[in-house]
Amino acid sequence: MIGRTLRSLRRRGLRGTWAVAPAAASETIARELAVPIRRAYVHRLAAWAQAPLVPAAPLDVSVVSFVQERDVPELVASARCFLARAGTPREFVVVSDGTITPQSASVIRSIRPDVVSVQSPAEYVGRHELHPAVRSFMRGSPWGSKLATIMAMGERAPALYVDSDLWYFPRAAELRTLCAGSLPLFLQDIAPYLDPRMLRTEAPGDVRAKPVNAGMLFMPGPLDWTLSLSRLDALDGDPIGDSEQAAVHLTFIGAGAEPFPADRFVINPRRASAQDGARPRDVAVRHYTRPQRGLFWLHVPRFELKQRRNARVGASST
Repeated sequence: MIGRTLRSLRRRGLRGTWAVAPAAASETIARELAVPIRRAYVHRLAAWAQAPLVPAAPLDVSVVSFVQERDVPELVASARCFLARAGTPREFVVVSDGTITPQSASVIRSIRPDVVSVQSPAEYVGRHELHPAVRSFMRGSPWGSKLATIMAMGERAPALYVDSDLWYFPRAAELRTLCAGSLPLFLQDIAPYLDPRMLRTEAPGDVRAKPVNAGMLFMPGPLDWTLSLSRLDALDGDPIGDSEQAAVHLTFIGAGAEPFPADRFVINPRRASAQDGARPRDVAVRHYTRPQRGLFWLHVPRFELKQRRNARVGASST
């Protein structure tokens, strides 16, 4: 905490540090409180994956998430929350970055064997034709595999991409309406975390007023990736993580995409409260980036307790 404060003082000065101090304190406290919660969840991860769950109504959408082994516990909790509050999709595909173990893959599938699967990028992409620049990106970085996964979503559209650190609140049920539309949607970021080498000024996608966060995306149909691929191919140097997000930004903004309602679908790693205009009780989905991961875990026990209670009530009424 002290080290983080000193770094903030150097970057933001006293006034800027004071403005984010409550969020920093909240994140630090939450991180400490979450340690035993996550540890206990991981210890019985297989049992939690199969724990009683009352799923929401079917959702006519294909869902995909790109995941690494260290985030499997978050994925299990998040996917269960999605099924209970957003809906039961046609499929929920977890694409591994190459690190997910066979044991973890088995645990993930056990959440809902009829819906949830684990695939490699090659399996998910299948026959989708990838540009050489993307294949090169995939060989050098898992971010390239995530980009390929997002590009291949079009063949399963309507399709929804979700990161493993999203938490779904009861209002997430509105995804049923949003994902029935014909407009591409994205989670709006708090700043343009985009590779500047890929952005210029001559195309609609170069506008950064509403920066895309590739942690949650809705694709109603195939999109045109031509501009993104040409910019990726022309990069001076190797692509980085922000290159993947820039490619998604160029394509989605160029396709006329709009953000998910920014007062209910939020990402705000610099503050503990919801974004401007968003009331915490009205939030539908929140992206808990790594600095706020402790806050993610504080939701899990209450959710799981409620699911057990709902399951018991359902069993006693039948």
